[in-house]
Amino acid sequence: MFLSSPSKHRDKKVIPAIVMGTDITILGAIRSLSRQKIPTFYISEKKDFVRWSRWANPLSFPAKKNPTTDELTNMLENLPLEKAVLFPCSDAWLNPVINLPPRLISRFPSSLPSVKTLNILLNKGRFGKTLMEIDIPHPETIWIENSDQLKKLKARYFDGFFFKPCDSREFQNHFRTKGFRVFSLEDALGKFQKIQTAGQTVILQEYIPGPANNHYFVDGFVDRKGQIRAQFARRRERIFPPDFGNSTYCVSVPLQEVSSAVESLHELLNHIDYRGIFSAEFKFDRRDQLFKILEVNARPWWYVEFTALCGVNVCKLAYQDALQMPMDTVSGYDEGVGLMYVFFDRKIAKILLKEKKISLKSWFWELFTAKKPIFSWDDPFPFIFVFFKRLSNIIKRKILKKNTFPNLLL
Repeated sequence: MFLSSPSKHRDKKVIPAIVMGTDITILGAIRSLSRQKIPTFYISEKKDFVRWSRWANPLSFPAKKNPTTDELTNMLENLPLEKAVLFPCSDAWLNPVINLPPRLISRFPSSLPSVKTLNILLNKGRFGKTLMEIDIPHPETIWIENSDQLKKLKARYFDGFFFKPCDSREFQNHFRTKGFRVFSLEDALGKFQKIQTAGQTVILQEYIPGPANNHYFVDGFVDRKGQIRAQFARRRERIFPPDFGNSTYCVSVPLQEVSSAVESLHELLNHIDYRGIFSAEFKFDRRDQLFKILEVNARPWWYVEFTALCGVNVCKLAYQDALQMPMDTVSGYDEGVGLMYVFFDRKIAKILLKEKKISLKSWFWELFTAKKPIFSWDDPFPFIFVFFKRLSNIIKRKILKKNTFPNLLL
């Protein structure tokens, strides 16, 4: 890990922020806060492009994917900072922050939901049960505890359903995917056995059919009094990988376009007594004309900077809320703005171009007009680092391929 001296960078008039996580999520949070003149430090388990940001001030911490509360407590107690606001930017960091001992809460405040609320959102099983309790539209879901349950299901549950993990982070770390589609009872039994062997728990959930642009996200912020201070809607246009992937191109849209989804989200947030930054994912089901909620992130997400660039800076709001500062309610944002993660979008664009679902002209227009999660004119070095690293990898692969000999005995 890198080491930065908080006393060297600290502006004594402004309480700093400490961002925790990896990749574009913490880069977006760092930029969103730093552009508001808030001194920002970060902790990351990876030595990635974030360190090249003009605002990157790394703190020393053991490089672990699953940090513990004790480890975080020990580090914070030894920091030469009188006070700092904490920003966990991954699920792995949420629990250590939310379970800090009381003696550190006032010194290192944060704007987060309670432990009870967080447990509902992080565990897909509990989340699904909560949605059923308050009757919010969501995909049909069955809790699977053993293979006998699968054998008793009707054939329709093996056509258009998939195994969704209760703990997404652990599942993805083990299987490198967000879920498993099932196509028959035999297929489901085989995959479920692998899941059990890995010590994972899953639900069997309906896969809502439809293209990428049936996916919508409602992002925003709820303050300590339960008041929604900001909302922002975006529509996914492309995704990679096509099945269980992430958005590679999306567009900001009016809240009115997803009004029923917003109403459902309000009901959920109020029911679970939510506080903090949120990003809720919905998919519009054309079969019954309903927006169905899929999940809610209780932290900054990949494209948190995009939301700020459009006028909704949830990181700034979380900072103000944590310090109990006066807050304004964000009433609007820029609509029709695109965001492209070029390194991944080019992969799905290549497929769609062959299928003639998009044109090369339209893709290049989006490329030059869209916001980018890594590239930024006022902070260019993370992108430059990533560009040359990827270029170097391409050159190395070509050289290795060229120098591969079929007969190793020659």
